[in-house]
Amino acid sequence: MMMHKWMSILDFKLKNQIGFTLLEVLIAITVLSFIILGIATITDDSQQTAESVIQEDLDLLQVETAFSRLEWDISHAYSPLYFSHAMEPTGLTPQEGDVYNSILDRYSTNENFAFPSFDGYPVPNNKLEPKESMTFFTMSNRRKYQNIKQSYFSWVRYEIVSDIEGDGDDNLDTSLARKEAQGAKNILIRKVIANNVFNPELLDWDDVKSQVLLRNIEKVQFEFWNPANRKWTDNLSTIENGQHVIRGIRVTLNWLDYDGIEREIIRVFRPLFPNFKPENLYQFLYPTNTSSNPQGGTQNGGEVE
Repeated sequence: MMMHKWMSILDFKLKNQIGFTLLEVLIAITVLSFIILGIATITDDSQQTAESVIQEDLDLLQVETAFSRLEWDISHAYSPLYFSHAMEPTGLTPQEGDVYNSILDRYSTNENFAFPSFDGYPVPNNKLEPKESMTFFTMSNRRKYQNIKQSYFSWVRYEIVSDIEGDGDDNLDTSLARKEAQGAKNILIRKVIANNVFNPELLDWDDVKSQVLLRNIEKVQFEFWNPANRKWTDNLSTIENGQHVIRGIRVTLNWLDYDGIEREIIRVFRPLFPNFKPENLYQFLYPTNTSSNPQGGTQNGGEVE
């Protein structure tokens, strides 16, 4: 009797149990699909955003690295005219004239240096050439190995060259098609000659390995500071001793970022040497000689600006 009662109750519950219909199941699956799709979309967008931010940071880091390398070289730009003046033949004795001629002969066939300073040090010929190229003498070299024929002096060259074929560096740019689509096919490179820098032979930059500093370059402009009119110029001939003394360099860089947007950065660099006007030491050797020094010396005492 008791068993029959329990069976009746169980049968009643089974008959009155309410379950999900097929339509409800389909609706639940559809809602769940939308939720999963939304999560996947958000995750994908977040990943793309992260990759874009990382690439933009890498591009900016590359720009800062290029400027850091440029600043290091320019800050150590060297010339004896920072603290001295040119050697002059005026008023020399025959013996002194022979010494002067022997020193001057050393530079008469040397296109890298112009003339000796009062102390007998060679004065370099810095160059700002067409096609966005700049060459100057610097003390920024640091020897990597012992017992090698190098000093702290070196010749450094910055220039813009074509990057149509690329150089296979995947860290900087992996897609030639992307570069062509953006229209930027130039790179900023750096070359350095640190061996036998006082060699009278013409510098052969074609045999020097290039260091790629920055890609996707649209334009680079180098300008030098003219203390006379306090303006920037890209013509060194308009600056007194412009080829021999660097007072400041302004670099205007136009480049394409990761999104193909052209950006412009302007930086100013200057050597560590102060703007010092050396006194004319010939006035102590020959007090009666009042001729002015055409190479930047003064008849008055030295003065720091």
